[in-house]
Amino acid sequence: MRILRKTHFWQDKRTFLDIDAEPPQKNDRGYAEEGNVVLKIADEEGIKAAFKLSVDEARALVGTVTIFLEKHDIRMAKLLSERQESDYGDSNHETTPIEPVSFGMFETPEVENDEKPKLQFYY
Repeated sequence: MRILRKTHFWQDKRTFLDIDAEPPQKNDRGYAEEGNVVLKIADEEGIKAAFKLSVDEARALVGTVTIFLEKHDIRMAKLLSERQESDYGDSNHETTPIEPVSFGMFETPEVENDEKPKLQFYY
């Protein structure tokens, strides 16, 4: 069954992201089998790519995207508040300071020195 179809126009073509799912069901022997989720990317000419996920893989994907969206919203709010503060300048407008937040997926790791690591080979 189709859960979602997101249509997008890209390079003068209509493209789709389809999310289909199969609910859990009983097999021929009467045992329960998990469902699955299928992600499809297609355009007017047909399906270009498909990816079948187990329920656990789909759950992990949702969790990862949720974490990204939460961090995105926090960072966006911080950037917007910084913009507002610069618009007000040195006025007596009272603002609440925002605590720095770690954005693991947005930050680049700091390098302590510029030396390349020495390769060690063991024979």
